[in-house]
Amino acid sequence: MNNEIVNKHLHIKDLLLCGLPILAFISMQYRANTMVVNASLILTFFMLILIWLLNISKFTANDFLVLLINIISITITLVFFPGMGVALNFLNLFIGFMIFNKVDFSEKAIIVTRVLLIVGILSFFITSSFSINYNWVLFYDKNGSLINNNMVSLILVALYIHVSTLLLRKNKKWCYAIVITLFFLCFVLINLLACRSAMLFFILYGILTLFRKKILKQHNSMRKLCITFLIVSFCIPIIFLILYNRIENFEIMGKNFFSGREQVWLQAYQQIEISPVFGSGTEFAIKDGNRLTESTHNMLLGLWKNLGIMPVVSLLFYYALNNRPKIETNIIISIIAITSIACFESFLMDSSLYLLFLLVFPGTKNTKPIDKNM
Repeated sequence: MNNEIVNKHLHIKDLLLCGLPILAFISMQYRANTMVVNASLILTFFMLILIWLLNISKFTANDFLVLLINIISITITLVFFPGMGVALNFLNLFIGFMIFNKVDFSEKAIIVTRVLLIVGILSFFITSSFSINYNWVLFYDKNGSLINNNMVSLILVALYIHVSTLLLRKNKKWCYAIVITLFFLCFVLINLLACRSAMLFFILYGILTLFRKKILKQHNSMRKLCITFLIVSFCIPIIFLILYNRIENFEIMGKNFFSGREQVWLQAYQQIEISPVFGSGTEFAIKDGNRLTESTHNMLLGLWKNLGIMPVVSLLFYYALNNRPKIETNIIISIIAITSIACFESFLMDSSLYLLFLLVFPGTKNTKPIDKNM
């Protein structure tokens, strides 16, 4: 009887995981519809909570305490400032990290999840249109609205990660050939999209792949490198602000080195200075050129500005805190390279993108050892 209950829980857990890519596609495809995106955030929250409850024995008292403190801190923020969507986005991200660090899923569920994500991303691109303007590629959604090039590039990054992870599991020469070809195709397209953050991912991914045996000797090397990148992400805005106006006419990929983000970061720091403990929600928009935005182009800086210091500290501790002794090499490399983007993008706090990357993290007990899987 007990075995039947356990198997039923495992089955429900895997079904819930396979349902998350559908919500990821909905959030991405209908990103301009606030009602749909919020509904997706709420449904994702309840699905993750259910997975948590089905595996409650895997979590410690400290896990419960940290989650409770974060909920209390965020509630205090929301009492004084708007920002329910941002709060749900963070809670989904944080609970997701907690779950995927400690809970194993069936190999079949992991594969189905990745396949559904790939199908969803390809559907997004199939329903979109594009045009070539000088040396740039511009994408438009099915309604004819221009899609931000950074968003398109980050979706391409997610597509590459999930496709390469599926193919490299087979350990066949033709799979390696497809992955290498896809790598260079994405690299060229992102160059046309002029997204330096996504380009950083592919450059770092390539370097880590070439030197994987030296860099990834130890299991905890992933976590060390990820936390290093996240800490560095705090320092980069400060460095940019110091160098601002001291370097003139220096361009990278056709864009000025100082693309306006230094002004966004300065405003974010000013708001953090006003409310460093609990943040200021989405009450105060940031001026980015001629438009107002809620994005700070820096994941932790935006999280601190919106929800305060407690979520930032908690995310630093639980990010990539993986207890599985065996993780696929491609996943390790991808997670490290993804984290580098956090210096310049708020993609994990973007309700239309975060699930595409959060679903890189789930694992299974049957994962091949890292030294034999690439």
